[in-house]
Amino acid sequence: MNWSANVLTSNNSKLHKMKRLALLPIILLFIFACKDKDSAYRLNGTYGTGNDTLLIFGFDRRHDCTDTIVTDKNGEFKYSLETDTVVPLTLLLPNGELLQVYAEGGISATMQPDSLRANKYTIKGGGYTQFLFDSITTHLNSIADEAVVYEKIDSFIKKHPYSDVNLHLLMKYFVEIDEPKNSFIRERINNFGGTLRDNEHIAMLKEQTTRGKGNILHKAFPASKIKLGEKSKDVPLLYKDKYLILTFWASWDSASVERMRMFSKVEALKDTACIGLLNISFDHDTLAWKKCIEKENIQGDNVCDTKMWYNDIAQEFAINKLPFSILVNQYQRIDKFDVSNTFIEEGADSLVKRVKDNRKKRAEREARQKRVETLKKKRK
Repeated sequence: MNWSANVLTSNNSKLHKMKRLALLPIILLFIFACKDKDSAYRLNGTYGTGNDTLLIFGFDRRHDCTDTIVTDKNGEFKYSLETDTVVPLTLLLPNGELLQVYAEGGISATMQPDSLRANKYTIKGGGYTQFLFDSITTHLNSIADEAVVYEKIDSFIKKHPYSDVNLHLLMKYFVEIDEPKNSFIRERINNFGGTLRDNEHIAMLKEQTTRGKGNILHKAFPASKIKLGEKSKDVPLLYKDKYLILTFWASWDSASVERMRMFSKVEALKDTACIGLLNISFDHDTLAWKKCIEKENIQGDNVCDTKMWYNDIAQEFAINKLPFSILVNQYQRIDKFDVSNTFIEEGADSLVKRVKDNRKKRAEREARQKRVETLKKKRK
């Protein structure tokens, strides 16, 4: 009995050893495979004639900084980012064009001229998220009917509730428009998958649209400070009782410079008693920023924030393109989001008139009130 037990134990021991030896090659293969796997996302391409500066920045804390890409003398560049997850990025070209990039570890992509659009670029290759983005945006760009666009977006969200592409669709079609509606924004966010719905920007946006009623505009401009010269100024108080056109721009962005030139030509904008101009530059080179202001005779209050896209006010409004202008009214409430050049050129006179009319009415109201108070005193 004891002998049989010993034999059985000995055989089991040998069997376990053989199993471990048989598994060893598989374990070693797995270890080396993991070790050799490239976790970097790589993007290469060609832009311009050489020595151009491209900027790439993240949507959230997965990549909460701005990277500078400088092309070589032939206009070629290479960019890599170590990541073990999908990271939504925006690539900003010197001509002002913005490209959505979805970085995935071990994936390569190429930026190249768009064969369907003149002087535009596109991202070729990339992972599954990049493929989804290209597919849905190409489809939406071919649709003119707004109702059909919303239908296609809702269908996409239903099929891909956790996709980071939904972040772009929400911002472009529901938030960064002239008249965004709270109910539309909340409805789409509620259809996002849990992890995507918990994204810091989406959570903040949901809170903002839940607090207020109706339009996401018309909310009070956030309390914020800027540094003008050596002094820190409170933005709402600085432009009290006048319209404020707040513009995010950069000296290296041709579309931004063009907007600054346009501002200097609009006569109504020179009425600083009625309209204030606050220009926040996303320049990494302050010397280039100062030279541009002097060369183009840029009007208004000029501030350079080397934090660029991570400027506090820009973060509050999730700004992800340049130039970007916001119109704030006399009562420190947001009137228009992403103001166009045409609106400023054609509407600046009416803004000045509105301010002057309101001041006149207020003066008349105060004069009447003063007369009433004087009559009351005489009767006494």
